[in-house]
Amino acid sequence: MLNRRFPLGTYFGIGLYVHWTFSLLLLAVAADRWTHGHSWQQVLVMVGIVLTMYLCVTLHEYGHALMARRFGVGTRDITLLPIGGVARLERMPRIPWQELLIAVAGPAVNVVIAMLLMAVVIVLSLTVEGFQERAWRSLAEFDTVGVSAIGFMVLILISNIVLVVFNMIPAFPMDGGRVLRSLLAMFLDYRKATWLASRIGLGCAVLMGFAAWTQLNWVMLLIACFVAWAGMMEARQVTVSESVRGLKVSDAMIVMDESDTIPATDSLHELAQRWRSESRTVLPVTDPAGYLLGIVYLRDLAKAIRGGQHQQLVASITKQDLPTLHPDQRVEAVLTQPPPRRVRQLPVVSYAGHLVGLLDLDSLLDRASLTPAPAMQYEPTAAVEGDDGTLYSA
Repeated sequence: MLNRRFPLGTYFGIGLYVHWTFSLLLLAVAADRWTHGHSWQQVLVMVGIVLTMYLCVTLHEYGHALMARRFGVGTRDITLLPIGGVARLERMPRIPWQELLIAVAGPAVNVVIAMLLMAVVIVLSLTVEGFQERAWRSLAEFDTVGVSAIGFMVLILISNIVLVVFNMIPAFPMDGGRVLRSLLAMFLDYRKATWLASRIGLGCAVLMGFAAWTQLNWVMLLIACFVAWAGMMEARQVTVSESVRGLKVSDAMIVMDESDTIPATDSLHELAQRWRSESRTVLPVTDPAGYLLGIVYLRDLAKAIRGGQHQQLVASITKQDLPTLHPDQRVEAVLTQPPPRRVRQLPVVSYAGHLVGLLDLDSLLDRASLTPAPAMQYEPTAAVEGDDGTLYSA
């Protein structure tokens, strides 16, 4: 339920979705207007402004996606949230100038929208002075007598300018953070560039949080906390992807064979007896033909034993339909596909379907550090798939 979203169509081959919490934003805006004594017409106008602004946010996200497509990077989908839009790119190029162009493509769309609206309003106002007068009048009258058609355009124009300025703050996950990282990456190692950009972003978040605290602006304070968290997550993600860059699954997996498996036809009592001598919390399960069936967790066995299910078969608590890996897959490619909930070990099988190991996501970095240095080399122009390239726009 928390991740529920609704499709709004597919445009340019990219699915557009809206998160269910977006309705809460519209309700909050409408309630705020209504409780402050505005008429229902003014409430509808405000809701219309929000919807129009999110149309601009949508175009912003498609700007990122279409620029990324020029560099061979696909976009999984675009989702509209109360805090803005999220474009989930399949990866983010590690070539600095490509990341730079992808990052600025979104704000550039808003700049174009603002310029077009300004041109229309100036033409309708006949002069630049007339435009300025109408703009100030629209802002002054918005909370009293409402807004005219030109005033509506002025408010959308100003909102686009604010969107550009806010998104260019040099902090992750805003576009400005990626612009900063790409510029630093032209002179520094990518990991160092990310670390430095995340620290600069953290400084911005602290300043934003301090300003929010002094003004008792709790929404801005939450945004500041989110910016700080996002910066740390970006640095961590790049550290992980750089650590496994060039590695195959066979380089980082726990090597196993058929002697390490459990037959699906064993009873839970037999499994419990064997697990007394096991230090692992997960064991692979095979079918009668010797092919991998799934994996069984110690926590599930303990729950079943406490429930008195001693004579049930291992197959009854086996987690099946897990994604399986192959030894020659790239680890960074594996990391682009998050595992199912609460699954931290993925089975590795040969092309014949026989178990050869487990990839433990919790000990992945430690095992990667044991790999000889030559295996960690990579092509300078290659784009790492471990970075999912998620782009946010407020």
